[in-house]
This record gives sequence, C-alpha cells and structure tokens, in this order.
Amino acid sequence: MVGGEIHDDHDQFSRVESGKTKVVMGPGKDDFTFEETVGDDDLKLYSLYGPAEHLPDTRHETFPDADADPQETDLA
Repeated sequence: MVGGEIHDDHDQFSRVESGKTKVVMGPGKDDFTFEETVGDDDLKLYSLYGPAEHLPDTRHETFPDADADPQETDLA
C-alpha cells in the first residue's frame, strides 16, 4: 500500500500502469492511498509532482527504497 500522502503545496498526478487498485483521495489538504490488495497482479504506478519535490533523476523501484533514501524528506 502507498498510504498517507498529503500534499498541500503542490499538485500530483498518478497513473496505474498495471494491476488493480483502490484509490482513496480528496482535496490537497487530505491524504490519499493506493491499496494493492484488490487484485492478483503486481501494482505498478508512477506519480508526477509539480513543483518538483525530489532531486533530479531520482528513481525508487519500491516504496521501501524511497522510504530508506536519506535524501527524501517528504515521504509518508
């Protein structure tokens, strides 16, 4: 699950490339969540932010990779 993301100072676009998910979202001040538990296939998604939130060329293969990155400060 990708959970508890709250962005009150920028916009976010997320696209599901494969798999199935349940998305809970609302206004920028509220959090949103992707739940992977609704299908048998791996969930693959990407997000675009504006303005930029991460250093140039940042890529994380998994959420744990992103969570462990010492350069990241705005991850739930």
